[in-house]
Amino acid sequence: MSFRLGFHVTRLWVVVAGALALSVGMGGCGDINGSDPFAGTVMFQSADQSYHLRLLEPPWIPVTIQGQTIFVVPNSSISLSAKSVSESDALYSLHVTPRPVNAMTAFRDSASAQTPPWDLSNKQTLVAIGGQSGVDISWQESDTVYHREAHIDGATADSSFELLFTGPMPLADDNMILQMIISFGPGVGN
Repeated sequence: MSFRLGFHVTRLWVVVAGALALSVGMGGCGDINGSDPFAGTVMFQSADQSYHLRLLEPPWIPVTIQGQTIFVVPNSSISLSAKSVSESDALYSLHVTPRPVNAMTAFRDSASAQTPPWDLSNKQTLVAIGGQSGVDISWQESDTVYHREAHIDGATADSSFELLFTGPMPLADDNMILQMIISFGPGVGN
């Protein structure tokens, strides 16, 4: 009896393994690559090729306002495909700003300028997928305004980028925002 049970269990594992192999093989079809750490996202390359990042588009869409590209998640009354969205229409926004100092110095400069001061115990260091070092912090400005600011080293020792996210809910533990931060890199992306 135990031989027969063992045979059936083995056969069941072969069927399950075959089904898993088939589903993994089918998962590789289309645009989503299971080996890509940012599967399902699109690469955004800045017009001047100074930076790149991965984002879900939609809901995030790049919009150029007065010559600067910002990224927004429009509120539900705005079409997600609209390129004429203003920042005031956004639920969430991201501003990317180059800085003429390394990420840690830029972070310290931002921290010293904040009123009230940031709780620096919330600061987190990070390493982007391209190997650039960085640091980020989250804070609440008011009952309905939350921020997350990351500074990531640029292509040279005296450069970095500030990524400032704003939204209506806490951003500290938002995995989509973390993915955008760690996918960020200077120059042209792959």
